[in-house]
Amino acid sequence: MHFHQLANSLLDGLLDAVVTIDFAGRILYVNAAFCGMFGYASEEVLGHNVRLLMPEPHRSAHDGHLRRYRETGKTTILGRRRTFPALRKDGSPFAVEISIARLDGLLEQPVFVGTLRDVTERERLVGALAEGARRLRAIFDQEFCYVALLSPDGRVLDVNRSLLELAGAVRDAAVGGEYVATLWPGVTATTAARMRTALGCVAGGRLDRFEFEFASREKVRHVVDLSFKPILGEDGEVEFLITEGRDLTHLRLFQERERAMLRSLAEIGESASLLAHEIKEPITATHLALRAVASKLGGDERAALEELVTRLRKLEATMRRTLSFARPLDLELAMVELPVLVARALGELRAESDARGAKIECVFAPGLPQVTVDAQYVTEAITNLVRNAIEAIATGGRIRVTCSRGAADTVAVAVEDDGPGISPVVRAGLFQPFVSGKQSGTGLGLALCRKIVRQHGGAIDAADGALGGARFTMTLPISCATPTTFDPGDEGGSA
Repeated sequence: MHFHQLANSLLDGLLDAVVTIDFAGRILYVNAAFCGMFGYASEEVLGHNVRLLMPEPHRSAHDGHLRRYRETGKTTILGRRRTFPALRKDGSPFAVEISIARLDGLLEQPVFVGTLRDVTERERLVGALAEGARRLRAIFDQEFCYVALLSPDGRVLDVNRSLLELAGAVRDAAVGGEYVATLWPGVTATTAARMRTALGCVAGGRLDRFEFEFASREKVRHVVDLSFKPILGEDGEVEFLITEGRDLTHLRLFQERERAMLRSLAEIGESASLLAHEIKEPITATHLALRAVASKLGGDERAALEELVTRLRKLEATMRRTLSFARPLDLELAMVELPVLVARALGELRAESDARGAKIECVFAPGLPQVTVDAQYVTEAITNLVRNAIEAIATGGRIRVTCSRGAADTVAVAVEDDGPGISPVVRAGLFQPFVSGKQSGTGLGLALCRKIVRQHGGAIDAADGALGGARFTMTLPISCATPTTFDPGDEGGSA
């Protein structure tokens, strides 16, 4: 076989595409792999300028590159691999990895041999990996927690921005350093020893977690919940360690404030009980004395004393309500029928409603389930709402009490009237203690209602009613198996 034919046969057997061009850029030879890669038959490209295979702007610039090489002998492409865009016969672009060598002595002028490999899929995978890495980095760095990836011997492989900022470190300097010394330089010797113990546990495949306190560089106290987790490889051995620190500083501060508020509330309740005991007897004695004196006086003097007695009664009622509001609720739960509680509340208010000539309508939805509540406190809440309605309406006004099913295993008790409604001035703070829309009100009734409802795990709200006045709705869970802990901080907010 002739040597030229042998060389062509060898080149056609290569998987990579091969193209030979002369000094002017004309294509002299292509192998079979080239034709399969670009979609051309060899006769379609032989003698044509190699720029035929390039997209813009490389196509327009290629002749200039060759000319400069002929004039200066300088190039940056020979003897190295690079990724380059190419065009198939159908105009579709793809990426090739190309290496070019210069051959002298075959013709009067040097020729260039290019070896090309289709790397489109590789470039796609590399791009996808790079995009995935960017996304993971974005997630990693945006974490509020203090996260670090470690080698099994406790060296830092990567660390997120939150921990770097806390430690006052730079990522490049931190990577490769010992975890405790590099990222937690401000902890005590005891905490540092505890961290190293945890690292030893995790390197052995066990989880570890503990809390500690430390002062940052700005002398700010931090409370951190730090966890250590092993990451296993396919062989089941520990390949990486990951640590995650959660800053509990604000949570602990809020908990301390809550405990302080609960202690204060308990002290207020105790003080109110003592105050009630000290005041009740003098008020009762004064009340009896005034009654005795009034019977011996004339009409005008008797009217003045009756006014004083009325004021004393109001003072006693205010004291009782203040005590009831300040005292933490101890719920005694039992299954009851809501209509029974409504009837009990209306019975307690019969004298007041009759005096006002109120027309009270009760609407009970069919099939109402029994509810597990403290009957005494829920009755008190209903009583407060109905009393407010009686005081709001004109003589002969209407009041409607509705019991219905709510959403998600709840029931609702609504009290509405045809009175003047809720003033915009007091609406925002309607459920706050000592805020009242009535001239003679103490501002504790609605606050106490909300306290009762919330401790049952329910909610209360106020709105405009269908009768033209106000509508108050209590929503209660059907089963209050676990009463909600009273939060005194809530009592200052809106409903």
